[in-house]
Amino acid sequence: MKKVIEVNGKKYKAINENINSSGYSQLKKPLHGATLSIKILNKALKQQHDDKVVSEIEYLYEKAEEMLKIVEDKKYST
Repeated sequence: MKKVIEVNGKKYKAINENINSSGYSQLKKPLHGATLSIKILNKALKQQHDDKVVSEIEYLYEKAEEMLKIVEDKKYST
């Protein structure tokens, strides 16, 4: 069951399940890609390279969705 938590006035749905070790292992893969993408995004922001900024933001969004699917997958919860 998801519970709603509030942080800085914004409401978020929190997963009320524990992630098992296999889930953490699966989370590392998209997280690594997202980490590299943040570095590229930061460089693109400094250079004001519009299409690269948009591309990296879209990539980060995809990685966030991928990680959320892993967390919500019953296979990776205890």
